[in-house]
Amino acid sequence: MEVYHGPELGPVSREGFLPKQWIGATEFLSKNAAFDGRGVVVGVLDTGVDPGAAGLSETTDGKRKILDIVDCTGGGDVDTSTVVQENEDGTITGISGRTLALGEKIRELNPSGKYHIGIKSAYELFPRNLITRIRKERRDKWTEQHRLAKAKARSADGKDEEGPSGDPTPQKKLEQGEVDCQIAQLKAIEKDYKDPGQIFDCVVFNDGENWRAIVDSEESGQLSHYKILENYRLNGVYATFGEHDLLNYCVNIYDEGNVLSIVVDAGHHGTHVAGTIAANYPDNPEMNGVAPGCQIVSLKIGDSRLGSMETHQGLIRAMAYLTPDDSENDRRRHKIDYCDALNMSYGEATSRPDSGRFIEMACKLVEKHNIMFIFSAGNAGPGITTGTAPGGTSSVLIGIGAYVTPEMATQAYSFIDEEFYQVTGELKEPRSETEDLLDYYSDNDSLDSPYLNGIVDKRTVGAQQNKSQQNGLSTLGVPGIPYTWCSRGPTPNGAMGVNLCAPGGAIAPVPEWTLRKKMLLNGTSMAAPSATGSVALLLSMCKSKGIKYTSNRVRNALENSAKPLLLQNLSPSGNQLKHPDRFGSGAGSVNVPLAADLLKQSADTPELDVQFSMSYMNSTGIRMSGIYLRDIHDSRLVRRFMIQLDCMKSDDDSAAGKAAASRFESLILLKSTVQWVKTPKSVALFGGGRSFPVTVDPTGLDEGEIHCAEILGYKE
Repeated sequence: MEVYHGPELGPVSREGFLPKQWIGATEFLSKNAAFDGRGVVVGVLDTGVDPGAAGLSETTDGKRKILDIVDCTGGGDVDTSTVVQENEDGTITGISGRTLALGEKIRELNPSGKYHIGIKSAYELFPRNLITRIRKERRDKWTEQHRLAKAKARSADGKDEEGPSGDPTPQKKLEQGEVDCQIAQLKAIEKDYKDPGQIFDCVVFNDGENWRAIVDSEESGQLSHYKILENYRLNGVYATFGEHDLLNYCVNIYDEGNVLSIVVDAGHHGTHVAGTIAANYPDNPEMNGVAPGCQIVSLKIGDSRLGSMETHQGLIRAMAYLTPDDSENDRRRHKIDYCDALNMSYGEATSRPDSGRFIEMACKLVEKHNIMFIFSAGNAGPGITTGTAPGGTSSVLIGIGAYVTPEMATQAYSFIDEEFYQVTGELKEPRSETEDLLDYYSDNDSLDSPYLNGIVDKRTVGAQQNKSQQNGLSTLGVPGIPYTWCSRGPTPNGAMGVNLCAPGGAIAPVPEWTLRKKMLLNGTSMAAPSATGSVALLLSMCKSKGIKYTSNRVRNALENSAKPLLLQNLSPSGNQLKHPDRFGSGAGSVNVPLAADLLKQSADTPELDVQFSMSYMNSTGIRMSGIYLRDIHDSRLVRRFMIQLDCMKSDDDSAAGKAAASRFESLILLKSTVQWVKTPKSVALFGGGRSFPVTVDPTGLDEGEIHCAEILGYKE
């Protein structure tokens, strides 16, 4: 048989699978391999992370990848307050009524012979998609057994056996009645089929130092067959419920053994997010996450009982876990010391942006404890003011929009480029996107657009044409465009909504129970961990080099180094600039190398630790974070607003910090990005803040378009 090998197509790039090139992570790590996230801990507030997922076992320097796994929802809690004494034969009776054989090892670890017992239903614990699969598998198995039972009953049917007179004998009548009853019952059972699922007995005991737990995950009653677990953070030990479900779990034990928390993920989302941030494949580094050297803390806020929906209780518990304090509360003793950055790819619609208990606690983490908090902006676009809370609606937290590049489209999504394939079926070498963009920007008179000003000089573009595709585009910006579904700002209270953007699709690891090693997902949920991984790289550099940083300083570096999305600046005809999707991309794409340079250059600039905020009071007495004129009558008037400019020291509320704030003084130079917004040339700012007037004249603007302006502040 002749084997056709096909044309020589050459190597296939996987850069678009988990895009790191266009956020600058690939370039940064090529020059700073040791700053790959080492020494940085990232908290992932999501559906939970599978400790057995591919790429999530260890860091690049051999440390345990996942430091802690916590269920903040309470969905995995088991009441183990019932205490029983071991029987003489080495058994105890579980809550289910099963006899549970302890085994020698367990008895040696617990000489007291006292055990806390509880019970948990698999269907109260397992992720919804897994429950669907298990129910089908169990139903199929039950149906097969039921079919055999019906066949056996019918085979015993004795209707054709008659006595000498031609009538069935009394014995046969009795047997026939029994058979008819069995068949009727089997039919009724099939009609009323209900599957309660597996019921697990849970046992907790103290070995003299730590609390331990065993889950009878196969309902065998033989506890010696299972792993003896302890709080996950101690040694990172986890187990698997069964060889068919492949659901990994770990435990945490609270309240002196009276509460056992069985932690499983509520869906594949959280593992995918963690993999995008930090997956490490020593044998295949091209598939690594953005920061393969960082460590992960998983905080499960998606409740398995609600199909992975987050709850207020879960969010507040996560914030309590993350907030450093000296509390001796039992649950708080079971935690790691700190997190450097947090990722939350969750959000819901809200009519009250930037408010609520969760926002207060999250802002405290950022402003007081210098923890970077990155959120997905939401997937409710393309309409304006569609950002979801909290990521797209809070001015203190960093909301991330999502974009797609040509490489992602062709490699991850397997799109066919129209230039590649002709009607004849012949392959054609396409003109690169870079060449088109470089030619356009070098020839176009609109290069002095405020959105590109300072990013590239027309005189240097010609030289860039001789460089590689990656270098040429990295000078100009990123060849991307926001996804149509990406939520857009501004927020109802006038904040920008989306602060930065990052690639919104990735092929990353997912839990083993999905029966997949990796999965392609897209959304701002994937863009946020790409940005979080970038933050981990920057913090790794700062820690290694001893560079002083605060959350506000890192955010300033990210926003001032961000690069525009080039494809959104081109009209369909390709010959003129259009207004960029500022509300979908924010300041632009995350760029790690430039942000790193800014952090190094500004190491001795204390002003960058000061957080500035601008606001004004609208006519209804509501404080707005920005001027948002949406009603038609607002666009027909020249309006004057009094803007309040406030500042605060983001990292020090001590007496010395307050004294420093009282001595703060700075002259801020102001500049509007457009002609129809007028500001003073400068404002002298002191610790208490200042107000200044702004005039907005929208009367000459084109109708039917969104117009955006910013007031930029510069240090004198």
